[in-house]
Amino acid sequence: HLKRVTLHEKENLMNAENLGIVFGPTLMRSPERDAMAALNDIRYQRLVVELLIKNEDILF
Repeated sequence: HLKRVTLHEKENLMNAENLGIVFGPTLMRSPERDAMAALNDIRYQRLVVELLIKNEDILF
Protein backbone atom coordinates (compact mmCIF):
# COMPACT_ATOMS: atom_id res chain seq x y z
CA HIS A 1 0.00 0.00 0.00
CA LEU A 2 2.76 2.50 0.83
CA LYS A 3 4.30 1.99 -2.60
CA ARG A 4 0.97 2.95 -4.19
CA VAL A 5 0.91 6.12 -2.10
CA THR A 6 4.30 7.10 -3.54
CA LEU A 7 2.96 6.64 -7.07
CA HIS A 8 0.75 9.69 -6.43
CA GLU A 9 3.40 11.80 -4.69
CA LYS A 10 2.86 14.79 -6.98
CA GLU A 11 -0.67 15.13 -5.63
CA ASN A 12 -0.20 14.00 -2.01
CA LEU A 13 3.48 15.04 -1.46
CA MET A 14 4.15 11.68 0.22
CA ASN A 15 7.32 10.26 -1.26
CA ALA A 16 9.22 7.30 0.22
CA GLU A 17 11.30 9.57 2.46
CA ASN A 18 8.25 11.31 3.92
CA LEU A 19 6.52 7.98 4.51
CA GLY A 20 9.66 6.75 6.23
CA ILE A 21 9.58 9.75 8.55
CA VAL A 22 5.94 9.10 9.42
CA PHE A 23 5.96 5.31 9.69
CA GLY A 24 9.56 4.55 10.71
CA PRO A 25 9.19 5.27 14.42
CA THR A 26 5.83 3.47 14.54
CA LEU A 27 6.91 0.32 12.71
CA MET A 28 10.34 0.07 14.28
CA ARG A 29 9.85 1.37 17.80
CA SER A 30 13.04 1.33 19.82
CA PRO A 31 13.03 -0.64 23.07
CA GLU A 32 15.15 2.14 24.56
CA ARG A 33 13.36 4.30 27.12
CA ASP A 34 16.02 6.99 26.81
CA ALA A 35 14.67 9.86 24.72
CA MET A 36 18.05 10.77 23.22
CA ALA A 37 18.69 7.20 22.08
CA ALA A 38 15.22 7.05 20.54
CA LEU A 39 15.84 10.32 18.69
CA ASN A 40 19.12 8.98 17.32
CA ASP A 41 17.32 5.85 16.08
CA ILE A 42 14.74 7.82 14.08
CA ARG A 43 17.22 8.50 11.28
CA TYR A 44 17.84 4.79 10.76
CA GLN A 45 14.18 3.84 11.17
CA ARG A 46 13.28 6.33 8.44
CA LEU A 47 15.97 4.97 6.17
CA VAL A 48 14.90 1.34 6.60
CA VAL A 49 11.25 2.10 5.83
CA GLU A 50 12.26 4.26 2.86
CA LEU A 51 14.41 1.45 1.44
CA LEU A 52 11.63 -1.10 1.99
CA ILE A 53 9.21 1.08 0.03
CA LYS A 54 11.64 1.84 -2.79
CA ASN A 55 12.72 -1.80 -3.17
CA GLU A 56 9.44 -3.59 -2.49
CA ASP A 57 9.47 -5.22 -5.93
CA ILE A 58 12.81 -6.91 -5.17
CA LEU A 59 12.19 -7.68 -1.49
CA PHE A 60 8.64 -8.97 -1.68
